[in-house]
Amino acid sequence: MRVLHIGKYFPPEKGGMESVLCDLVQAQVRRGDAVAAVVHPRPDAAPVSVPEGVQIWAVPTRGQLLYAPICPKFPLIFRAAMRAVKPDIIHVHATNTSAFLALLDPVFRNVPWVLHWHADVVAPDDRPTMRRAIQLYRRVEQRMIARSAVVVATSPPYLRSSASLRPWLSRCMVVP
Repeated sequence: MRVLHIGKYFPPEKGGMESVLCDLVQAQVRRGDAVAAVVHPRPDAAPVSVPEGVQIWAVPTRGQLLYAPICPKFPLIFRAAMRAVKPDIIHVHATNTSAFLALLDPVFRNVPWVLHWHADVVAPDDRPTMRRAIQLYRRVEQRMIARSAVVVATSPPYLRSSASLRPWLSRCMVVP
């Protein structure tokens, strides 16, 4: 199987989502899958560490806006990865606003995808700009969930408590 992951960051960047993505691509390679990932290295970060057998497409970032990477080249690099990998499935790791851009790409719509739900986005009460941005984010987020073949949640308690996933429980499964 050919799998293309869309992740936010990748090791050596530290974090739970990054660790899960790295572990998952390595397990898929051991299983015999052809695996690639489109990720964002931070401008000041060490180079992405590429596991053996995994093709990494690193999209340069120009900073962040409201905690989201600014990546003007994401659509171009994503399309290049799609052409090169010809994935059977796309595995989107959320939260990742760059993946929203893929919703607009007709090439993306022709491939089934899994949405790996690592965390809900919540707005701090003291940040009105964030609250307004999250209202827009929610509309796009719900479109992503509606489009996915399956949504992977990280634990039963998380799935039960996720406001974003509540309307979609029938489409969700837990993979700890």
